[in-house]
Amino acid sequence: MMSCRRLSSSFLILLLIAGLGMAQSGLTVTATSTAAGTPAVYAFSFTADQELSPRAELAVVFPSGFDLSKVVMADSRSMDGGWLVRVQGDTVWAQRSGLGKAMAAGTAVDLILAAVVVETSAAAPEWLLLHREENALQTSRQRAEITLRKADRL
Repeated sequence: MMSCRRLSSSFLILLLIAGLGMAQSGLTVTATSTAAGTPAVYAFSFTADQELSPRAELAVVFPSGFDLSKVVMADSRSMDGGWLVRVQGDTVWAQRSGLGKAMAAGTAVDLILAAVVVETSAAAPEWLLLHREENALQTSRQRAEITLRKADRL
């Protein structure tokens, strides 16, 4: 069994989407390890207020202190179809391949990224979660709190 920790501290959620500002709710960040130098699987779970198309692009902008050079895989327990992954500096972009179903507004979804390495622990990391559809972007912002919690698995 893998031990997971829900990361503690505040984060900022920034969502980008075509047409209308999109809010999301209930974002949680869970990791198989938060130990420095240890590759880990990070899961980002949330409920989208608008539909996620089969070609939606999600991105996580990591706070300082993370090594993303080994991240080559994205997955989801809730969204079917494949994922294309690219890393740009402090951001991991994961685009749905177009082979899955659209996810309706109000559906709980997740994005899983591996292998994320924590180099140093930030006292109060700030997380940005991005969502883009068809390159027309608009932003909305929310703040939220998450608490430290051990779990048996992601």
